[in-house]
Amino acid sequence: ANVQFILLNRPFLETMASHANDWGEEVAGRSNMIRGFMLILKRFLDHLRQEEESNNSGGMRGGNKKKALSTIVCADKIMSKNYESDYEATMARQHILDYLTKFLGWPSSRCPECYNTWKESKKDPAKVLGEKNLGLMLNDMKELEGMWPPLDVIGSGLPEQQCSL
Repeated sequence: ANVQFILLNRPFLETMASHANDWGEEVAGRSNMIRGFMLILKRFLDHLRQEEESNNSGGMRGGNKKKALSTIVCADKIMSKNYESDYEATMARQHILDYLTKFLGWPSSRCPECYNTWKESKKDPAKVLGEKNLGLMLNDMKELEGMWPPLDVIGSGLPEQQCSL
């Protein structure tokens, strides 16, 4: 069986703001926990990438290159609020579907209703987190610079794959 992984990357501040009301004073602890998961995921993806390189470099002379084991989809690149028009958002979403179709070896990327139930957060992370927590989150994000998003997974892919932290 061929197992492939698609990482859905959501911006850190939006992730933290999405459930901030549930956490109360535990925002710092939750930030540490989420950053920990991100680092574990990074190590896993690094291991996958090494596995890919090992499978593609050795063995048969002139052998077939194996499929990539992982890729990334940036949630912020799917959100219409990040585009100037519905057309731009629709085109970016279609580029992502086209890429995923190729990545997964599917026969068609036609999916006119794929984003019909997509719900975008209306929350402003700065307002939800508050000044004190926002400062803490920005410092936590600095610790992730250079490690996240995992550039070796993104590679030189689509502009829609250039995720933000």
